[in-house]
Amino acid sequence: MESEKFGDFLIAVFDEWIRNDVGKTFIMNFEWALNTWIGESAPVCIFARQCEI
Repeated sequence: MESEKFGDFLIAVFDEWIRNDVGKTFIMNFEWALNTWIGESAPVCIFARQCEI
């Protein structure tokens, strides 16, 4: 149940960020995931299709 509450919290923060704060407030994981979703290169390995060393 705690993991579900944490997931709900992240969704609420993400929704608030999308509506009001994109470009004003940097939230690392949201920015990087969004960057990859729009087709830009992944700034960190975790969001890349393949990690390169």
